[in-house]
Amino acid sequence: QNKLDEALLTSGRVSDALQSLLEWLQKAEAALDDEAPVLGDLDTVHMLIEQHRNIQQELAAREATVVTMRAPGNLPPTQAEELSNLWERVNHLCDIRENRLKEGLKLAEEFQDVVTVMREFLPQAEAQLKFRALPEDEMVILQLIERHELLQRAQNRGQRLQEALRNIQGNAALLEELLAWLTDAQALLATKERDPIPDDLKVVETLLKEHLEFHDEVTSKNNDAERLSKLVTSESKMAAQGKGYG
Repeated sequence: QNKLDEALLTSGRVSDALQSLLEWLQKAEAALDDEAPVLGDLDTVHMLIEQHRNIQQELAAREATVVTMRAPGNLPPTQAEELSNLWERVNHLCDIRENRLKEGLKLAEEFQDVVTVMREFLPQAEAQLKFRALPEDEMVILQLIERHELLQRAQNRGQRLQEALRNIQGNAALLEELLAWLTDAQALLATKERDPIPDDLKVVETLLKEHLEFHDEVTSKNNDAERLSKLVTSESKMAAQGKGYG
């Protein structure tokens, strides 16, 4: 492709050569996108590095053609600027990807080291768990039991903490929703209090029905309000007791 571009250029078909070069550079730009993968196991990263070297070699092979095209008088100013900008972008992306691949290779090597260690450790651990005889010393057995009970307690406490966190997050959302509703309700009541009560019986009956529905809605919020108030009171007491301990 590069030799064909050079042949087009030397035969005077500059626009055809430019179009071919621009198409290749656009494909290279897409291939060097920041989102393109650079991570994986060692074999995958080596494959990605090899692919990147191919792009680097192709860039180097086309450099002479680009220099010739960018020479004064070979291209109109707008086309020369377009080519220059695209060429610089592709080279910049190429450098960025090379640095990302170096980091990816470092991580892949670290990952390979961990895999090697785990491959050695896991069979030994499996053999110990399956075939290792239980100790006969009473104190050692008691220590193992205590260690196992401590692990269970830690797991149980972790589950309780997760549940407590979910409850706190739910209470925070409920509080925000309730405060927003109260703000709207207060504004609605303030507006209605300023309105005069009409003499029309049907209108008054409609207003009374709306007010009773509003009252029912207020009543339905009581349980949530009381529960949140108790939580706030409880937290305030705990905070007050904690002050003595610094």
